[in-house]
Amino acid sequence: MDADVYTLLKEAGRGGNTHANRFMSNRVWYDIDSYDVTSSYPFQQLTQVMPCSKFSYYGDVESEEELDGLLNENACLFRIILTNVRIKKNVPIPYIPTAKLWRHGAGRFDNGRVLSIEWLCMTVTDIDWKIIKAQYDYDSLSISDFYIAKYGYMPESLRKQILYY
Repeated sequence: MDADVYTLLKEAGRGGNTHANRFMSNRVWYDIDSYDVTSSYPFQQLTQVMPCSKFSYYGDVESEEELDGLLNENACLFRIILTNVRIKKNVPIPYIPTAKLWRHGAGRFDNGRVLSIEWLCMTVTDIDWKIIKAQYDYDSLSISDFYIAKYGYMPESLRKQILYY
């Protein structure tokens, strides 16, 4: 990969979406139970598609319709600017972390997650964008530095090795 793609991947990279349900936090709860999935990475590596080609520069994305079409067919990596961002009603765990914003205006936050904000600049993947679009409303969207790669399964030899282990 070239330096531009590497920079975008570093900006977009994030760990798991670990956060308290904002409607249930700040209270003491009794008689509850929880569980965690023992590492599901091998399952994901065997059954899910992932970027399997180099990211290549796409060019300008002129509309959200064009964006939706690209997202349905490709792994995507791009920068966004959103204005007047606000979380939709009844979203318990906001997705946009302030730590991943490289510029932003004033806003309301829940323990480092955006509830509403005047404007933001962020680097995202197609997966991030689908979650953001499902969780937030906004007035305007600008897109830049748009790259695409093909989705596919890991090579069979690698999948066989995962099964072996």
